[in-house]
Amino acid sequence: MPRSLDLSKGPVIEVVVLVLENHQGDVLITQRKADAHLANYWEFPGGKVESGENLSQALKRECIEEIDHAPNRVEHILTLNHEYPSRTVRIQVFHEISTHPKVKPIESQSMKWVPFDELQHHQLPPANTPILEYLHKRNKNQNHQTN
Repeated sequence: MPRSLDLSKGPVIEVVVLVLENHQGDVLITQRKADAHLANYWEFPGGKVESGENLSQALKRECIEEIDHAPNRVEHILTLNHEYPSRTVRIQVFHEISTHPKVKPIESQSMKWVPFDELQHHQLPPANTPILEYLHKRNKNQNHQTN
């Protein structure tokens, strides 16, 4: 019987991200460090879920570590699976609208608030494409409902 080859890329890496939106509809993005995977790409705050953490705990820890912000009223909006050449990630996407969030770059990373319509002009990881599509559709539906 022929041996089957295991072409998997190892265990799936669980990741949480926060789409943090302020009262003006701007979204916070941070820039990955030059020595990181996908160096200098812009991304939503978040990171890997550690062993023994649930998603909520991981989201809170990652956001405090990166932007000194403890998410409060979050909504889980998407679960995505994305395969990079060397890894597979499962991304749990959360959304929070915070009137005047106080954030600061704890890891000395670049950080900025971007109007929703300008997010696509920043280099975000390929795994973020479905997030942008979801936000675009949601924003379009909200604008349509107010007209």
